[in-house]
Formats: sequence, structure tokens, C-alpha cells
Amino acid sequence: MTRALDALERALEAVRADARCEVFQRRTRRISLEIEQGRVRVRHGVEEGTAVRLHRGDALRFGAASGLGVEAVREAIALASSMPATRLADGEPPWAEGGELRDVEDAIELPTREAMEQWLREAGEARTSLDAAVGVEALGTGDGLRACRVRGLVWARRHEGTRVRSAVARRLDRLDPEDWEEPAVVERPGLAAGFSVGVIALLPAAAGALAPALVAAVAVGSAVGPGWICEDHPGESNAPGGGVFDDTGFPAGRLQLADGHRVLALPRGPGRRRRHSFREPPTERAANLSFSRSGAWSGSGLLARAARIHAVGAEWSVVLDAALAQEGHPSSAWRPWLVVGPPEAWVLRCEAMVRPIRRTPEGVRSGTLVFRGHGLSAVPL
Repeated sequence: MTRALDALERALEAVRADARCEVFQRRTRRISLEIEQGRVRVRHGVEEGTAVRLHRGDALRFGAASGLGVEAVREAIALASSMPATRLADGEPPWAEGGELRDVEDAIELPTREAMEQWLREAGEARTSLDAAVGVEALGTGDGLRACRVRGLVWARRHEGTRVRSAVARRLDRLDPEDWEEPAVVERPGLAAGFSVGVIALLPAAAGALAPALVAAVAVGSAVGPGWICEDHPGESNAPGGGVFDDTGFPAGRLQLADGHRVLALPRGPGRRRRHSFREPPTERAANLSFSRSGAWSGSGLLARAARIHAVGAEWSVVLDAALAQEGHPSSAWRPWLVVGPPEAWVLRCEAMVRPIRRTPEGVRSGTLVFRGHGLSAVPL
């Protein structure tokens, strides 16, 4: 952390950064293991990058470059100066005022190869991979803001043909291979005949893909179903992402987004700005979208294990990898289903969130989200 802040300070001084200049730097160390047919492959890597934002009037320009040295900062400034500007929302500052901020995990280190290999072998015989990373981020401005964050992440994947199951955590000892488990198929021949999709249930992996987009799209004050109870909780100790301040230095407290009756807030503005990569400017989103347990599910309906938003507009087209289900288990083969309906219909029809609860790579903590199918058109492809 000290080295990161020293490097940032040298860069800010070298380019004579003023109050209208923000510099963000990230250094990430990684180790990746993959096991396939008993063979282990190991890769190591380091990524370093610098991003700059320039604030002039109500305009903001962004540029990025690989590396952490003074030349990388100058390259990023030159790129930002040549790029089209984006406009700030009225009255919103681009970054926090001067001050020192720290968000550092205790004793954070990359796990050993031996520990990672043991985890993978205990997780099963399928083709599996495990990535671990430790990132150090430093943020500074010409008017005195100095922030530093150190964060670890582990991400496991199980590969099954073209499908990938995932599990994520901050540390290896917190990673649970059960997070990628799915209900076993219990064949019931003839179930599809005359079956009406009255309920759509999204397993955590599918909910993780769809819920952040719904949270961002549905306006404050809109009606929601009793199962749509969620918040952004970036400071939660086990959340893979987030932290006590956002990636522009603003405090990031808990924010209730919906209460089972109405949409209360959107994850926007200072405190909700996050960077997917140093190569991209901050975007406004929930860092740790958490759903509360509510309601119940009979176990019957259309059960989805993955979701992909195919098209948006007044009516969204969502492709689900889904199967007809009874007693909580798929009763037919998994296949693509197309669900069409406005985002407002999804949140209004959310009846329940039931266990088990999982974390997803998209930064969502949820169980199975259960929706009444009325208002949503679902057809097999």
C-alpha cells in the first residue's frame, strides 16, 4: 500500500496535477490453475494500469494507459485530452474532496499453488479452474484526495461443454464449491404436455445475470412484488466487490433499493461509482446487490439456471437456459426459453426469494427469485 501511494504521489507531482485532474492506478497480481483429466496447468500474471479523468467546467474526459510510471500518466492525460467529453449530472462533483481514505484487508496474500490445487481436486473431477488475485488501487487528485484499497478475490469455474458454473469469494478459505451446484434433474415423462408457465424461478446464477439490469432500469416509485426486497451493501465484509468508499472516493453506505412494495432508490450518484477495469471510466451500479429472503415457492414452474438479456426497449427479450420443474427439481431437459416483457413486469411479479443463497460474479447475493408468469410471455426456442 505504501509503495502504491508513493508511486501515485510521484506521478501527481511530475504532471503537476491540479484540482481538475484525477489519477487512478491499479496493480493486480494473479495466479490461475486449471485441472483437466488430472493434469494441472498454472499461470501467473501481473497487470498494471493508470487512468486519468480531466474535469473542465461541466465536461469530463477519460484516458487510460498500461503501466504505473510517470510516462503512463502522461500518456493517459494526452489520450483524455483528445477524447470527446461526457457531461456531469447537474451539481454532481466528479470525485470526492481532499482527504485520506484506506480500505485494506488484513494479511491479504495470494493463496499458494498447493492450496489452490487441493481445493480444485476436492471440488470434483470435472474440468475446473481457479483464479486468485490481489489488487492494489490508489486514487489521487490535485486538490489532496489520497485513497488506497487492497482487495483479494478468488473465482472458481466448472466447465461443462459450453456452459460454465461459477463460485466467488474474497479468500480461498471462504470459497464454497456448493455455490455452483444445481438441482439434479428428475425426469417426469409427459410433464410438458399441456404445461402452463405460471411461475418462472431464477436460480442464483440466472438472477445474478438479470437482477442488476432490472435494478438499474425500473424507476423510483414503481410498484414491485413482495419478493423484490433488495439493497446495495458495499461495506459487507464478505462481499467480493465494494468497499467503504467507491472508486471516486465518495463514502459508500448501505442503500435500500426496494422494500417489496416500491422501488425506493437507484444505485446512482456519488458512492455508487465503480470501475470494472482501469481501462474504463467509473460506472454507476450496485457493488453488492443483496436480496432478502421472503415468501415461498411450491417448486413448480419454469426453472432457469442461466439468463441472457437479448434485447432491451419497452419490451425486454430475455433468453433463459431453463427446464420445467416440480418439487424444485428440473423435470425435463434444459433448453433455451425466450421470455418477453417490460422490466417493470419482472419486478412487479417477483413473489419470493428462497434459499439456498449464493454469491455470483456479477456482485449479486441472492437465492432463487420466483416470479409469477402473468405479464411475461415465455416460449421454448
